[in-house]
Amino acid sequence: MNALLSGGQRSPELLQLAGRSLVMLGRDREALQFLDRALADQARAPASWAHRAIALGRLGEHQQAARCDAEAQRHAPRDANVLAGIAQDFAATFRYREATAWFERAVALAPGNVRARLGLARILERRGNLAAAREVLDAAIRHAPEEPDVILGFADALASAGRFDEAERQLVRLLERRPHDVAALSRLPQLRRMTSADAPLLERMAQVDAPNEGQRIALAYAMGKVCDDLGRHADAFAHFADANARKRRSAPAYDPAAVTRTADLMIASHGGDVLRRRWPGASDSQRPVLIVGMPRSGTSLVEQILAAHPMVHGAGEQNIWGETLDRHRQQVFFARYDQAVVGDIAQRVSHFLETLSQDAARVIDKMPANFRFLGPVHVAFPGARVIHVHRHPIDNCLSIHFQNFGLQHGYATDLADLGHYYRDYCRLMSHWREHLPAGSLLEVSYEALVADPESWARRLVAFVGLAWHPACLAHQQSERGVGTASKWQVRQPIYRSSVARWKNYEAFVGPLVNLLDDWPDPLVTGQA
Repeated sequence: MNALLSGGQRSPELLQLAGRSLVMLGRDREALQFLDRALADQARAPASWAHRAIALGRLGEHQQAARCDAEAQRHAPRDANVLAGIAQDFAATFRYREATAWFERAVALAPGNVRARLGLARILERRGNLAAAREVLDAAIRHAPEEPDVILGFADALASAGRFDEAERQLVRLLERRPHDVAALSRLPQLRRMTSADAPLLERMAQVDAPNEGQRIALAYAMGKVCDDLGRHADAFAHFADANARKRRSAPAYDPAAVTRTADLMIASHGGDVLRRRWPGASDSQRPVLIVGMPRSGTSLVEQILAAHPMVHGAGEQNIWGETLDRHRQQVFFARYDQAVVGDIAQRVSHFLETLSQDAARVIDKMPANFRFLGPVHVAFPGARVIHVHRHPIDNCLSIHFQNFGLQHGYATDLADLGHYYRDYCRLMSHWREHLPAGSLLEVSYEALVADPESWARRLVAFVGLAWHPACLAHQQSERGVGTASKWQVRQPIYRSSVARWKNYEAFVGPLVNLLDDWPDPLVTGQA
């Protein structure tokens, strides 16, 4: 890429491609160099303006980012595929509101465009609007009932709503026409626990010659899931190891030093003096409920229990805290708050919660990684309630390692990196536990929850300040959307089969045991 800047190659298309690649990798300042060069040669390129908006937004330059988005719209051609491509890049960088607007433009321009309709449905589902997503998918089915991507999207929506048998029928229908369709094959094991009757599915997967690395990765994770369900643990670990090695080669390297620096900075700047103070501009609202922890720790289960309450809206994983705090990066990380900064954070988050639900007394954001921001959250919303879900560390880390997460989970593909990330997570949570005021943080052990679900469900409801409702004990019957990797598990009656699962893989988890077995923290011992 450096040759593009210093050498003679000045093609705006190549410069734009390099800029987009760097944006997708999170290297925003470098990306801007390429995008600025591309726009100098081709000022009417909407994709360059859109990627510039993404980069500037993440750097906290939000007025400039908004101007770039406006320029992208002004120069956008009447081509639904171009608009949908820009929308997908906004979605990939968690700019969900912008992504929705671009997908809606594409659908309005070309109602029959399958790519645009599916993209809009996925982003609506991710934002928690399952009903609207289903309407978009129904329209897509009417326009293209046999289109493979439409069938896959419809199956995903059915699975998110807990209608797993119907989702499986859609995938089987597709596989009858396309027996080696990787997307369908890799989705099937996520819909239920596989049994010996599904052994032929594993054989079919092994015969597939996947055309690209992304599909080979998806197949390897799926084969690992089937083998794990069948009790073939050595085979399962081999498939998961293959999947993770392939993903690691194609993903940005995990930077442990940067993760530790960020944790150190937050711990140093947000001590008890900052967290005990009442900051001007803070909101009195008690609507925000954050469920935090590591991925695959039980956060989806806790959200599903609470979201069954008629006064609670479960919004799934939202990026509003990351986006909002990024606007004030220096002030937040060094705790240099003033009324304008705190007020802006509170106002933006409050407005976002209103867009999710106007009626709910409590709105849940279960983005697990919000554990990084609990100090700033308390500064802006001292009445917010935080539920921290934790699980046996090796069970938790293995579950992450066995999941086909996005590239933002760079630590997930290597057991040593997982151990490092888990240690810094424990350090941060120990700090918040020590310094957040009493009553603002509830610790929930996954193992304790599955052992005694009713008493913990009652405790959760009381903690968020609501009266008990019996629907919280029938959460698996809810049809609210679950857009995370846990969509099948949270639809089942609470079960204990995930407890001590790591014992099946004891021969393979040396890096985790060595890193975590001497960590003196209640998260490791499993005590709440």
